[in-house]
Amino acid sequence: MRQDATVIMQAVMNPAMLQSGIIGKKGVRKATEDLLKAYGKDPEFYLEPDSVVRGPIEELMMFAVGQYVSPTMGENIQMHLMAHKQALEDPNVPIEVKKLIQRHIQETIQLQQTQQMATMMQGPGAGRPPVGQQAQNAMTGAQPQPMNPGGQTSPQAGMAQPMGGMGGRG
Repeated sequence: MRQDATVIMQAVMNPAMLQSGIIGKKGVRKATEDLLKAYGKDPEFYLEPDSVVRGPIEELMMFAVGQYVSPTMGENIQMHLMAHKQALEDPNVPIEVKKLIQRHIQETIQLQQTQQMATMMQGPGAGRPPVGQQAQNAMTGAQPQPMNPGGQTSPQAGMAQPMGGMGGRG
């Protein structure tokens, strides 16, 4: 169960999945909850209360009545920026509302930069399963180890055997 939760968490946190919007805040939260539960931890103790992810149109309607809302994690940033920039170009949008939109765009860009920095700090390969020798070693270690007749695990279990079989030169 722990391994499943860990693999799912790695897949969900894949930067491509997050940036493309395939996985949003809800998916990240659920995977985190599952991971914490797999390790016997109470998610309520670790996770902040849910914040609402609004669409760009809903945000614009709130700005139109003078209510400011900050961008939140999980938004489709590109879609939001595009909609908000279109609203700035609309001559029918009052100046007061445009000021709220401009502030919101600046905060959205800051959020995007923060997300990009977090992705860069994860380093290359973050969120992807290991490949090459590392993956082979992990798979070997995850395999059940053969037992000797006395019930003891063989010291060579999981190790590559030389050509020609065990022991001797041939």
